[in-house]
Amino acid sequence: MQNNTLFLNLNNEVFIGFGKGIGKNVIDQNRFNTALGWRFNNNFNIQIGYLNQYVIKSDGIKTERNHTLLTGLTYNMDFTKKKK
Repeated sequence: MQNNTLFLNLNNEVFIGFGKGIGKNVIDQNRFNTALGWRFNNNFNIQIGYLNQYVIKSDGIKTERNHTLLTGLTYNMDFTKKKK
């Protein structure tokens, strides 16, 4: 991606539980996120978007849906650069 570029970020995460403590449903939650961002350069970008979090309670019947406004600021520090 080039510098000074508008971009779209789409994510979907499914959280699956395992082990003895699992109730009636192995799927714990699902998070879908979409954001619009601007890349200033290789190390710096900003994003604003929407997160829909769907949570399945431990009884496997009750659910919760959360709507969230996301903002993100990313700065990548490069510790591999060597001094000249």
